[in-house]
Amino acid sequence: MFHRLFHRPTRAPQEGPASRLLVGLLLAGGVALPAVDAWAQNVPARATTCRIASLGDGQTSGGAWIPPQIGNVGGSQVIPDGTVLAVRSVTLSSIGTLVPTASTDRFYLAAGATWAGVRPDGSTVFPSNVQGIGIRLRAGPEANAAEVSAATEIRAVQNSEQLAMRTGVHSAEAEVLTGLRVELVKLGSDVLPGIGVFPVTGMATGYQGARMRFKIVQVKSQPVAEGTDLGPIMDPCNASFDFNIDQLISGGGTTPPVVTAVCAVDASYQGSGREVPMGPVTRGSFPGRGDRAGSVPFDISLSNCAARAKPKISFSPGFQGKVPGWPNVLRLDQSDINHARNLGIVLTRRDDPGKEVNIGDAPEAGPYIQFPQYGTLQDGETTTLELAAHYVRTDHEGQGGVTPGPANSSVRFQVRYD
Repeated sequence: MFHRLFHRPTRAPQEGPASRLLVGLLLAGGVALPAVDAWAQNVPARATTCRIASLGDGQTSGGAWIPPQIGNVGGSQVIPDGTVLAVRSVTLSSIGTLVPTASTDRFYLAAGATWAGVRPDGSTVFPSNVQGIGIRLRAGPEANAAEVSAATEIRAVQNSEQLAMRTGVHSAEAEVLTGLRVELVKLGSDVLPGIGVFPVTGMATGYQGARMRFKIVQVKSQPVAEGTDLGPIMDPCNASFDFNIDQLISGGGTTPPVVTAVCAVDASYQGSGREVPMGPVTRGSFPGRGDRAGSVPFDISLSNCAARAKPKISFSPGFQGKVPGWPNVLRLDQSDINHARNLGIVLTRRDDPGKEVNIGDAPEAGPYIQFPQYGTLQDGETTTLELAAHYVRTDHEGQGGVTPGPANSSVRFQVRYD
């Protein structure tokens, strides 16, 4: 995050090198300054008006939540109070209209922030709508962004910079970009209210009026240091804007982060998925239609489950689809012209090998199979569904039995919770 000051003309300058507006350089300190060779052509300036852009207006914008999903904050893992669980970066744009000044005073723009709509007791973390999750705001340069507190004062979040503009320019705009970090933090020993997925969308009951008050103001004579109270300063350039917390969470179309009080899926299934090697089988292993061979066991595990979680799973075919006329048989990959024919793959539960696992037409279509310990899981426990994959002769590609060749397929699954 950063706090950046730069200028742009609001009226086209006249021809000639003296009227050219110089674009600033972003330096390590976080403030854009004119190039060194231009200082002689800069003149002092003051702001006549100021405004703060709302989210989605100009350069006021926000990024995605990192990460977008938070695991079991109330589970068996001990998470210390105040731990940062997710972060969103927001850029706030403040704009002042500049004119040259012959005054001996020097003018500066300063930005500040405070929590409003809550008791001004100096607190920096307030409860969100999800139990056990708090919201904290930090404003200013990323390296040392200050916590925004609930106070009667509006404190400057960074040292202000002197206003100046190019000679030959009658008016210009100075834009201050202030970095804001919206943080979700673990709040006390509270636990989630139940089993499921809980989006963080705003404040807890009793705190819905909470908001962040952001202010920009012009000061003169000397720069304002970080932490200075900007409230008493009166100037024509003096603007404030209240950002609702739900705007800071999801403004700009960002998906709100979610907290899951469920289970963690086996990491081997993340990304592109897990490969289950079926191994070679002979065509003689399938003497008749419906015969199976090449059984291979595999598991799907859920870990760190919330107490009393009720996980269930459904299966649907991969891009290959299902064998026509065989509702629970996965079709083989046809991309290799030499693929095996009159075969498919069927799944069973190892505790009931005679019964096929139902394969739905879409992930959400079901039907669902309950995991072991459904509804009786202990906090932090792991549950495992033990499965097996088998080749099955289908004869769906005509007579002649099984034809040798590559025999690959894929299946998707979806875990849901009651």
